[in-house]
Amino acid sequence: MSSSTTSTATAAVSGLMFGAFMVTHLLGHFSTHFGLAANRKVLAVTQPVYQHPLVEMVLLGSFITHAALAVQKKTAEWRKKGRIALPWDEPAKLAHQLSGWALMMLVPGHAFATRGLTWYFGFAPVDAAYTNVGARTFPRAVMTYYITFSLAAVTHIVSGCARAARALAPKLKAWHPAMSGPRFWLAVVPLGLLASSSVLAVSGIYFDLGVEPEVRAAIVKSYKKYWPEAMAAYLAP
Repeated sequence: MSSSTTSTATAAVSGLMFGAFMVTHLLGHFSTHFGLAANRKVLAVTQPVYQHPLVEMVLLGSFITHAALAVQKKTAEWRKKGRIALPWDEPAKLAHQLSGWALMMLVPGHAFATRGLTWYFGFAPVDAAYTNVGARTFPRAVMTYYITFSLAAVTHIVSGCARAARALAPKLKAWHPAMSGPRFWLAVVPLGLLASSSVLAVSGIYFDLGVEPEVRAAIVKSYKKYWPEAMAAYLAP
């Protein structure tokens, strides 16, 4: 097996592993359409699994591996051609690359915010209440961030699954999902809208999630401790 084939297979496997986690994470957001209690029931099942130390190490390794291979590929292209060319004539491929770079920038900060800070402030695990308080405090920033994050995740998952199928099962061409054309967008658009709707649900746009006063107070307290006094002035007491 050539190094190129090995790299492609490794990228496919690592992408599928981290993609499975992102799908689980998005399902948690989706459950908020049915209320905060529903979200907590889903997370009661999923969080003990993906927040287990061993699982987190595997997920971290898969993310780093997948991102490193992407950077390596683009670096090799730069050295060979003296530039990095984007596939403007292939919209689906372009969407895959751009969403991937977006996730590379967003995932580390998100992991730090939801695992590092919450562990430091002592109210982990995090549920929809954490995001809800943030969205009500800084609505434009938080909702723009989460919608961008969700759309990037959906786009990369859909296109990534197609790429992984081609890399890992090249003989099953008839079963490969479409990487381009109408079928690709027929998958990405509705799933993207659903993911965006989930952000609106978590943010309390559709209905009040009913976050308990003591939970909200604990989250606000952590915000005030983390951000400077000037930033804390924007927060409700």
